[in-house]
This record gives sequence, C-alpha cells and structure tokens, in this order.
Amino acid sequence: MTDRPHDETPDGTAPDPAGTDGRIAVVGLDCRLPGAGNHTEFWQNLLAGTEHLTDIDEERLRAAGIPQESLAHPRYVRRAAVVEDADLFDASFFYLSAREAERMDPQLRLFLQSSWAALEHSGHDSEQYRGRIGVFAGALASTYLLNNVLTGERGFNGSLHRMRQDLSTMMGNDPNYLATRVSYHLNLTGPSVSVQTACSTSLVAVHMAMQSLLAHECDAALAGGVALRFPQEAGYLHETDGIASASGRVRPFDADADGTVFGNGVGVVVLKRLADALAEGDTVWAVLRGSAIGNDGADRIGYTAPGVDGQANVLAEALAVADVDPATVSYLEAHGTGTRMGDPIELAAAAQSYEIAGAPPLTIGSVKANLGHLSTAAGVTALIKCVLMLRHRTLVPTPHFGRWNPECDVAGTRFRVGTRTEPWHSPDGGPLRCAITSTGMGGTTAHVLLEEAPAPAVPATAPAPPVVLLPVSAKSPAALETARRQLADHLEATAPGTAAPEEQAALGDSALHDAAYTLATARRTFNYRAVVTAPDRQTAVRALRSADPRFTHQDSGQPADRPVTLLLPGQGVQYPGMGQGWYEHLPAFRAVLDECAELLRPHLGLDLRDALYPRLRGYTGEPHDLNRTRLTQPALFAVEYALARQWAVWGVRPAALIGHSVGEYVAATLSGVFRLPDALRVIAERGRLVDALPGGAMASVMLSPDELAPYLEGGGVALAAVNEPAVCTVAGTSQDLRELTGRLSADGVAHRRVVTSHAFHSAMLEPAVAPLTEVLRGVGLRRPQVPFLSNVTGTWIRDEEATDPAYWGAHLRATVRFADGVATVLADGDHVFLEVGPGQTLATFTRRHPDRETGVPVLTSASRGRDAGADLTAVTAALGRLWAAGLGVDWQGFYADRGRGRVPLPTYPFEGTRYWVEPGSSRIGADTAAGGLGGRTTKLHLDDWFSAPVWRQAVGTLDTAPEPIADPVLLFADTEGTAARLAGHAFTGEVLTVTAGTAYLRSGDTWTLRPDCEEDHGRLVADLLAEERLPDRVVHAWSTAPLPGARGKERFERAQRHGLYSLIALVKALSEHGVTRPLHLDILSAGAFAVSPAEPEPVAELVPLSVAARVIGQEHGNIGARHFDLPAAPDDRSLRALAAELAGLRRPEVATTLRGATRWIADLAPVRADWTAKAASRLRDGGVYLITGGLGEIGSTLARWLRRECPGARLALLTRDPLPPRGTWDAWQAEHAADDGTALRIERLRTLEADGAEPLLVHADVADEDALRAAVEQVTGHFGGLDGVVHAAGLPSEQWDRAVTASSVEQCQWHFAPKAHGQLALEKVLADHPVDFCLLMSSLAGVLGGLRLLGYGAANHFMDAAAERANRGLDRTVWISAAWDVWQHHQDEKRAISAIGRSMDDKAIQPEEGLEAVRRLLTLRDVSHVAVSTWDMAHRLDQWVRDERIASPAAGTAGPGAATGTTDHDGADGDLADQVARLVREALGSEDMPLDGDIFEFGGDSLLIVRLLSDVRDRFSAEVPLADVLGDPTPRALAGFVQRRIEARAAAEAPGTASDPAPEQAARAADGDDDIEALAADLALLDADEIERLLAEAQQDAPRQEQES
Repeated sequence: MTDRPHDETPDGTAPDPAGTDGRIAVVGLDCRLPGAGNHTEFWQNLLAGTEHLTDIDEERLRAAGIPQESLAHPRYVRRAAVVEDADLFDASFFYLSAREAERMDPQLRLFLQSSWAALEHSGHDSEQYRGRIGVFAGALASTYLLNNVLTGERGFNGSLHRMRQDLSTMMGNDPNYLATRVSYHLNLTGPSVSVQTACSTSLVAVHMAMQSLLAHECDAALAGGVALRFPQEAGYLHETDGIASASGRVRPFDADADGTVFGNGVGVVVLKRLADALAEGDTVWAVLRGSAIGNDGADRIGYTAPGVDGQANVLAEALAVADVDPATVSYLEAHGTGTRMGDPIELAAAAQSYEIAGAPPLTIGSVKANLGHLSTAAGVTALIKCVLMLRHRTLVPTPHFGRWNPECDVAGTRFRVGTRTEPWHSPDGGPLRCAITSTGMGGTTAHVLLEEAPAPAVPATAPAPPVVLLPVSAKSPAALETARRQLADHLEATAPGTAAPEEQAALGDSALHDAAYTLATARRTFNYRAVVTAPDRQTAVRALRSADPRFTHQDSGQPADRPVTLLLPGQGVQYPGMGQGWYEHLPAFRAVLDECAELLRPHLGLDLRDALYPRLRGYTGEPHDLNRTRLTQPALFAVEYALARQWAVWGVRPAALIGHSVGEYVAATLSGVFRLPDALRVIAERGRLVDALPGGAMASVMLSPDELAPYLEGGGVALAAVNEPAVCTVAGTSQDLRELTGRLSADGVAHRRVVTSHAFHSAMLEPAVAPLTEVLRGVGLRRPQVPFLSNVTGTWIRDEEATDPAYWGAHLRATVRFADGVATVLADGDHVFLEVGPGQTLATFTRRHPDRETGVPVLTSASRGRDAGADLTAVTAALGRLWAAGLGVDWQGFYADRGRGRVPLPTYPFEGTRYWVEPGSSRIGADTAAGGLGGRTTKLHLDDWFSAPVWRQAVGTLDTAPEPIADPVLLFADTEGTAARLAGHAFTGEVLTVTAGTAYLRSGDTWTLRPDCEEDHGRLVADLLAEERLPDRVVHAWSTAPLPGARGKERFERAQRHGLYSLIALVKALSEHGVTRPLHLDILSAGAFAVSPAEPEPVAELVPLSVAARVIGQEHGNIGARHFDLPAAPDDRSLRALAAELAGLRRPEVATTLRGATRWIADLAPVRADWTAKAASRLRDGGVYLITGGLGEIGSTLARWLRRECPGARLALLTRDPLPPRGTWDAWQAEHAADDGTALRIERLRTLEADGAEPLLVHADVADEDALRAAVEQVTGHFGGLDGVVHAAGLPSEQWDRAVTASSVEQCQWHFAPKAHGQLALEKVLADHPVDFCLLMSSLAGVLGGLRLLGYGAANHFMDAAAERANRGLDRTVWISAAWDVWQHHQDEKRAISAIGRSMDDKAIQPEEGLEAVRRLLTLRDVSHVAVSTWDMAHRLDQWVRDERIASPAAGTAGPGAATGTTDHDGADGDLADQVARLVREALGSEDMPLDGDIFEFGGDSLLIVRLLSDVRDRFSAEVPLADVLGDPTPRALAGFVQRRIEARAAAEAPGTASDPAPEQAARAADGDDDIEALAADLALLDADEIERLLAEAQQDAPRQEQES
C-alpha cells in the first residue's frame, strides 16, 4: 500500500472526488510499431488506413538465415511486420555494459526505452514524484536467445552448458524479469508484475494496473507489452486450416479472411487515478471507466479455440464495473485476428452485451488489419489506438474490409466495420466511449471500457512571467543537441494561434511556461546540460536551435554540486527602482521586502517602497533621494536580504557569505548574528549617522596596498577598500584627495574618481563610530550559523568578533579587505560565487582575482543596465546557470503559486547503437573450442574500434552483513593504520603482519621487509613455510598510504617499490619455494582512480596495481588476484564495504573502487561518434609537431602522415641517441644487417627526406626532464613555436615480455623509463609550453593485461591514467592516451600481445588504418583515454579481464594415481601423455590432433593455454609454469612437464634421509631443468652472431661470478 492517506494526492493536495471515483486516467504513452517509431507516426498511419506488413525479398530472407528448402516451399509466405532498428539500443543510458546489452533480449531493451519515454511523456520523473509507481507488463519467450545468442560466435557458439551458467544472459532473456528490470532501471518502487496470458497479456496488464491503482498499492502505473520475434525479416509456412494467413494479410470480419500474420511491436501506457491526475495538473489523454478479465475454461472445442460464453461474461462484467450503458459505447476495438472461426465467435460474444435494440450504430475494427497480430503487445496497441481516436475525436478505418464474413450473424444488428476516416460524435451528447477486447490463446480475455478525457480546467488567469527558463539535459553532447532540436521543433509546432492578441499580452504564453515547468519538474537531470532563458516562444525556439549565447548557457558535462558563496554589495550600486522586476514577479522577494519596509517605517519615517518603486505604487508625494545615505543603506540592505531569501526559496542556500561594507550586515543577518528587526534598526541608524557627517571624496587607484602605502604616509587620505589585489580605493576630504591624485598622475599611476557622498571607511567617519557602537550594545548578537568573511581582517569572522559591538563600530571606518576575503574562499575549495544585489560590481572584482582559476563560476543576479525586466531575466538566467553547473534547484519553489501544469514534450533522444549477436551455425549442445573458449572473432570495421572508460555503480550487492574472514591472513600493513582499521572489520582469525622498512627484521608475528627486495620476500615465505604458517590469504595494503611529494619520477618509483615491485618479489618467492596450493591475493590502494570530477585527482602512480592483479591471476592459476581501490582518505564505510568484498567472490572487472557503501566498476563503452560528420581537428596546417621516438617504427610512420595530413607541417623528431655522422651512413648500412637499429633509423630518416620533409632532429632521454626541456626549447627556437606532441618513445626489444616470475625491478624500469617517466617529464615541460594536444601511444596491454606483459602493461596503463589526471584544470593542452591494439609492422608488440606471435596477423592494425584512427582521435573531445581494438572489446574483456579464474584460485582435485605419478595403462584413461592429449583435444575440439601438434596451429591461443593449465592443475595437482608451455606448445611436451612435476612432488613426499632435498629444493631443481629447456628454446630463435655475442659476455662474467661465490 502507499504510505499516504487515500484522500491525499502525491503532491499533497486533496483530490476532487466528483465523478472520478473508480476511474483511471491515461496520462502518458509510447509505442514502437511497424511503420511507426512513436505514437504520432502511428496516428498518421491510422488516419491513412495503411497496412504496415511488408513483402520480404529473397535477399533479405537469405540474410535472415532462412534455409533454401523453406524458401522453395509453395506455402512459404514472404510477409512480415517489422519494427525498424530493433537492434539499436542506448546501453550506457541504462548503465549496462556492451556485453550485457548485446546478449539481452531486444524485447527487454525496447521495453526499457519505451517505459522511460512513456513516463517522460506523462510528465513524471520517478526520482521527483512522491508516489509509488508500479509496472505490469509481458513479453514473448526470447527467440533472440535461441536464434542469436545461443548459436552466435559472439554468444555461446551452440554451448547450452555455458549459456545456462551465464546468469546475466539468462535473466536478460527471461520474460519473468521484464517488469522488475523496468522497476530497477527506472527506480520504481510500486508493484512490479510480469504478466503471461499469451495474446491478451498487455491488456490484462492494463487491467491489473487499474486494480492496483484502485487498491492504492501504487499511485501511478506503467502497463504494456512487447513482442519481437527474430529474425524479424522472415516469412512463415502457412498450414491448411491453421491460424496463419495464406495471403499474408489480416482481414478482420471479412469474407476473404484467411488467418492472421504475427507481427512485432511494443507499447506502454502510464495510468493514474483520475482524481489524482486532475489535481496534479496532468494531461489526461483518455479515461478508463472499468475492466474485467476471465477465462473460457473448458467450454470450447479445444484449448487453442475461443469460447463464446466465457468472452461474453467478461464483457458483461466490465460494463457493470464501469457502470456504462452499452448503448452509449459507439466503437468496439475487437481482438479481430482475421481467422474464420475466431471472428464469428468474438462477434457473437460481443452481441450478447452490445446488441441493444434501438441503440445507435456500433463501429467495430481491429488494429491487426494495419499491423498484424502483435501477440503480447496486441492489447496495449489496441488501447493506444483507441486513446488516440478519443483524443482526436476521430474514427479511423479498418483496412481490407469488403464484406462481412458469412459466419458473422450481423443482419439487423448495430455492428458496422469502419472503412473510412470520419469525425466521431457522441450519440447522446455525452462523452465519447469505446471498448477493447483482447483474447489470449488459452482462453484468457480482457475487456476495458474507455471514455474521452474531461475538458481541461480553465487555466489560472495570473499572467505568466515575462521570461521563461527551459532546462534541457542529456547523457552525451550529441543527445543534448538532439534534445534541444526536438524541443525547438515541438515548441514551434505547438505555438498557440487562436487567442486574441490582447489576451496573449495579458496572460502571456502559458503553454510555453507549462513546457518549462514540465522540463524542470518532470525530467531527470543528466550531466550534459543546456538552459535557455528567453522572453517568448520565438526567441526560445531560435536559441534552442542555434545555442545563441545571449539566451543559452551550455555546461561542460562535468557538473558538481559545489558550495555557493553569496556576494553582497555595498553602497554605490544603488539606483531608483532597483529590484523592481524582482518585486513585480518574485513572490518571496516581494513578501520579504514588504516585511522590511514595514519594519523600517518607524526608523525612516516613510515607506521604503515609495522610495524604491513610486510609479509601481502610485506614489505622488515628494520624491525621495535614494542617494542620501540615510536611505541608501536601508534600501540596499532590504533589497539584498529579500533577494537572498528568494534564492533560498529556489534551493540555493549559501555555504559562505562575503559582504562589502553594508553588505556584511546582510551577510551577518543571513548567518543569524542579527535578528531582522534589529539589523534594520541598526542599519537605519548607521545610515542616519553617516548622512549627518560632512561630505568627502573617494578614488580608485591601480596600485596594490604595498605600492600605495608610500603615497598615503602623513596625509589625510585613508585606504578605504582593497577590492582587487592591485586595485585600491582611497577616501578623504576633497582637497586631500586632489593633492593625492595629482601626485599619482605625475607618476603615471592610473586612477579615477568614485561618485560618492562621503569618504567611507576613512577617519572622516570616526565621529559616528561611538554612537553606532552604543546602538549595537542594545542589540542581541548571536554566533554565526553560516560562515562569512570579515571586511576588517579579510578572513573568516570569529564568533567573538561577530558578537562584539565594538567590531561592528570599528567596521564603519576600517578598510574593506574584499580581495583578501575572496582569496580566502578560493583557497577553501571549489566554490560558486553569486552576487546578490543590484549591479555586477563584486562579481567583476571576483572574476579578475588572480587566484581564481578559469572555470570557477561567478554569476550575477542583476543585469548590467538599470532595467527592471533585464534584472528579472538576469536572476532567472543565473538560476539556470547554477543548475547547469550542477547545483540542486528547488523547482517546486521556483514554480510555487504559478499554477502550472504538466504537458507532453519530446522524450529522451536515445542514442541507438547496434548491440547484436549475429546468429551462427554452431551445433547446439556441443562445447567446442569455439563454444567453450570464445573461438575466433572477426576484425571490426574501423568505426567500431574505439571505446573509452566509464564508471558505473555496481548492482547486485546483497543487503546482508558479511561474515568476517576467520582464516589466517598475511597482511602487508601500511604505516597510516588503514590496514589495521580494515583488520578490525574484516578478520577474526590470526593476522600475520608485514611492514615496510630498511632491513629484514622479525619480531614475533610481525615481519619488516625492504619493499622491493626479492631476498627479503623469499626469507618471509621460507620462515612461514618452515613453521607451516603460510596463510592462504594475502592482503597487500602498502599502497593505501599517501604518496609524499609532487609528481615526478621519485614519487612514481616510491609507489612502485611499495606496490608493484613488492608484488613481483612476493610472487617470485612463492614460486621459488614451490607453493602451488590455492592462494587469495588482494591488492589494495587508496585514490588510484577518480570515479567523478568531484573526487580528488587520481593517484595515477597506483594504477599499475590493477595490471599486476590481472597478470598475476592470468599467469598463476593457483593465485586468485584482485585489486580494490579505496578513497584517497579511506573512511570506515568504505572499509566495511571492502571487508564484504574480501569475504565474497565476484567476477573481476576492469577496475573496482569502493566509495562509502557504493561499489563502482569501470567498463569500456563504445565511442559512438558520427565519423561522417565534419569535425574540427586539433591539427593545423603549417603546425609544428614533436614526435618522441620519431625514428621508431610508429613514430616515423606518423611523421610521414603528418606531412601528408597537414600541408606545410614542420616536424621535430626526438631520439634518445644521435645518428652517426651523415657521411658514414652509406657505409653503416652496407656493413650492418637491414634490421640493425641504427640502420633502420637512417633508412627511415632518408625516406622522410625523400618525401620532402626536412625534420629537425633533437636528441634527449625523454625521461630526463632537463634534457627534454632543452630539446623542446630547441624546437621552439628553431620553428618559433610548438603545436602538438606525439609520445611514441620506446626502447629496443630485448626485454619486451617476461613472466611475473622472470620479471624484476630492472625489467619494469626498462618499460617505465620511456613511458611513465617520459610522460611525467613531458607533463612538466609542457606546463611551460601549452600545445593543442599531446597524444600518448599506449597499448591495450594496460587494459587487458596478458601473459608475460606485467611491466609493459603497467607502464602503458600508467600513461592512460596520467592522461586523465593531466587533463584536469588545463585550459589548452589536451592529453589523449590511445591504448592501441597490435600494429602490423610493430613486431615487438605483436610478439608480446598476440598469441605468442601466431594469431594476430588477420586482426593487426595496418598502417593506413592506424593513421586514420589517429586522425579520428584528434577530433574527439572530452576523452582522455581511448582503447583502440580491432576486434570486439567486450569479448576480449570477458576473456582476459572478467574471467572468474583470475580472481579465484584453482585447487587440485587429482586422485591418488595422478598424485603419485602412477598411471593405469590398461585403464580407460591410458597413459599420462594420452590423458594430457585428451584434455588438449577436448579444449580445441580437434579429435585428430597429434601428440606433437602445435596447439597454436590447431586454433589455440594463449588464453586457451591458461585455461588448459587450470584443467591440468585440477586433474593432476601439478603446477606447470606458463613459460614452459609457451616454449613448447605440444601435448607431448605438456605431458612431460606434468610428469616431472608429479615425480618431483613424489620424491619430496617420500620418507626422507639426511641427503634428501627439501620439497622446495626439489621443486626448484625441477624448475631448473625447465629453465634450461626454456633457454634452449630462446637460443633457437637467435642467429649465429647473437649467440656468439652472448657466449662472449658469459665468458667475461664467469671469472667475476666465481670470485663473488
């Protein structure tokens, strides 16, 4: 039940019960139907009487997968009812990943979008609506699941087993979850019921929604249905005597009817109790008078046949419930399937209720003649048709009717079939009425009675304000632009044209203001926002289309609810009539100003309103001079205070206040220091005291206080105010001021006189200080409740100052330190400044303050001129800009007492992206290699290569208290106590602690290690193994401690020492000591990511930890590795959430952060740009571009392209090492191999020069900041500037890829030097040389991880994160990190990222493709990190990142035989080689693979190897190193590796002697043999020269090693 009284509407008003009891209003609707994308197009089609079943040609039928034997069948009917673009969906709008969207039934996807659109169409936003909203809906069984997802390559390739295990896919295709999905994604809390009654489903859903509303279970309800069959563009086989039409046409009640055609569509209506709808100002489209449902039972000839009596009973019950005379019903929308048996039965049932002697004709029709039979969407489609007919008072034709079916007994009855469009008139002068019948196969019938909506109430006669505010928002810039354009079109199309000119002038365009009210109060607010402030409809339409900045403000897309600081001006901004526009049109302002005027009357001896607005009040007495201080100060106070109160009504409440002189009294009153009556008495007395003093003069001087001080020494002129750090105001007598300004002029110092009556804030006001202080002693002063700035000190007022009368007395003549106050607020954080009062003086001072960063909003309430109408526009526009910036606005307060109504407007413009699994031909049920392990995927079109990271709140967290971990834990604890606090929440068992220090040390159960020392980590593991205390859980929390110092190499390396390097050392220690049992490794960081702009800048130095977790989990099946990121300052709520995560197990994500109780996950969303549109590039003709690594493979390719792309481009190529003298180049190339590094660089430079380029070569280590700065200065000195940088630096290939157990600090730093250290150096250097862009050439290894790619992936992922961080707060340089797939000619990377160099050739980026991708990247905006993948990114994430085995360690399950190395040669399994081969063949789906066959050549890849090793571990309890298999990828070799592991374990477990090696030593010995084999495999890849060089180096090292040993 709802939680409010039945006699109260959700907005708190009492409903009007007259004639509305039991009636339900249709207040909104949406549909997607064949030939119609919305209800407007549907109505046009109905008026035209057109059919939207289409002929399907053979080409489309073949494309849909229809087999030839079906096409050749003589009874195959090539007709279908198709919903266009059913494959398109806006997944990101509903926070769905691309993979989940792709596998979700389009029925659910379209129903989600239609439900959102219908709710918007009704004028409701679930997050603002106070009532409960229910959902009642139904769908067909998912043909998409069976036809596409199950069989498709991007689905499950025929594997029923895998599909059944994928809960997300199963739920996304099950009609049971249709309603609850809508409730979840739209945040609806009423009843949520999925309905299944076959063809009557959606009308039964409407009936159930009506009942729920009448029972007050909910206050609004969505009801409808969806039917989509795939493939859509397919015909059907007509069966004789079946229900499917032989002609492919539906002819309800016609003599030529031969059956029905099943079609596709979706429809949703929004329902409310009629009384509530009328009370809340909803648009009522039609009224549902009553309904009934029932079943035929067994009284029919068969289960699928309809029954007359059952249907007749339902119709009679519905009429009784509705209390409607059937003679007043003039239209009946029949089920009307066009079957020869069903139509006569339906008509016979209808006749029992509707055949009334003497009644007027009853028109009958069926929408199935237009669209086909839409099954679960049929009833709601019929309802929407009837609603539209009632709305337009028009009857529409039923196509294809010629003469009655002879089985229909209609002679002499009132029934007629409508065959033309005609006006609809009520037979008795009452409301139009109609009825709908929907019958389901199985016998459930629903019947609903409708009547036209009551005439709308006469609108309130209060005139609309002369300015309108139209807020529009969307989730992307493109959607925002579309929303603006659609709104403009709608406003133009619905412009009123019938009202008399004098009436329009008097009342204004009330419909426009209703639209504005609907936008503000009934639409969800998204991040991309535009607001239009306009005086009339025509201006609004133009502004919406053109984004004219005079009327339109558009925000950047990163709104934040920042604190607001009010600026309250002082004397000098006053003028007669100030605030008149506010007084006329803003009720709260008017009420407060009236209160102030009444309170001031006894102190001023007049009505302040007569002084401010004499014409408005009809005042004809002696004019009042507002420039007299005795009136100026009270008038300013009253206007500013009233305006601040008006802002509060609109939801804008200050976090801080800065008043200037008199304005500080307003600030103090708003803060609670003064009661309003006391403040007004004091300010009136202050004005009177000053007014009585002698006049003086003031001037503004363009000097800082320190520079001005010598001029003021010994003189009579005082420093009155410091409004800007370099602009001061002075005050004194006129003579003294003339002398001062004369000296200033002589010295060339700019100054100007200030028009004023007195020398404020100078010694001339000293006589008023004591009397004013005495007045204040009689006033109660209280502690401030809102912080405000002191004019006297320039910093926050202290309680003892605010409550001291002496402070306020001294304030009268003390210097106003406004600039210091602004600086104090700016230093306090990211504020929004809003001037509250006439003029824009303080806003101007604030904008010019040197501490204000670009982008800090400074807004004004008043216009520049002195125009009352313009002031109203200005304050309205300021409210809009605050909303656009991210502040919450109280729209109900804004529209209070205006009597506005909700009206239909264009709904959200979803950005349709194709999410589609193409159907496949896989054999159902076969778990083939492709089905089981993802198979091959095809290379995508270049348009689909790009994706960018997005953060989404995770769903599915159980609301249960997690059980703490009782198992022992090895905790790497930080020095700040975060790990210790976590332990209190998460662990109840033994906790062994490891801290970071400068030497190895043990004290009880606490160890201290050097963080990057492999020896220390080895000793730790050895100690724990020796005591048999090595826990199965390791939590590594060293990286939760804050990093000291500024960005740079030192800070970066410190982060790695305590994070990545320690993890490498730990994994190596575990491996070297033979630890193969399952281990959980949880890696923690704090502040590595920023999930929103409001968070502190991300600590990009910690991002390599996410790569570490990924690669460790990928390479080591016995280690389940996870990475969790806490807030930069970890709080207890986040730690409790982390404790729950540690205790549970979820699939891993791209990144996981915990912020309070919320779990955020990162995903990569497709960049859906219109690449055909003309976009501004960041390249410029004749530009100067620096390419680091400029003579490398990719760098030189980009250099050639830049020359081609930018005519006249000038290039600088940065290399680490200089080339030999030019005169020796020929000899060098002749004497060295073609792939010699120097020879390659020479050849690339020569190619560039041959193309006409004259590049400048500069030499520097990109990681050396000083050298890089010198190189950039050399470029700018040579070319006169620098416009862009491409960072493509890398190092030669000897250390490209290493397994974690072969990694080291040195190997990681080899990757970090050019990439991570290089980016940091570039960022510092470019801070002094802003450029248009800096493009970082990163790699997908940072996102995906990958075998042997820890160091490489960590370096690249740091660049990705650093680009996002570098873009914060920059005005010009745009950083873009492009994480590339493999380039065809980049052999090092191809070898590393691909399936060990074997399976990427068909997907590699060709050079021209890569260059086109670069061109596109340089046209994107608002993107820092872009992944460039040539094949489906979601598929790759599922394979490499989201695989549960990465986070979950595998446990051995082998039996005794496997454990001891014995095998049963006579058994079913055969010998070990056969067993291993069988595993390989099952994984590959290749039964004939030989023992010596190369796994890769038989379709395997490195991912399959990882999963195969997991199977080996499960089967044989043997941990085979990944590197071993990669070196010799055959079943026979794999069996040998397994055999050696089993034998080593058996030897270790046998009864020992003194000479027996320890288990760890035995394991290391076995590993040593494997290392030799791996070395041999590596040597086989080297040529003779390289082998000779390595042997020479080894001989040189041998004596030294002997000495060291």
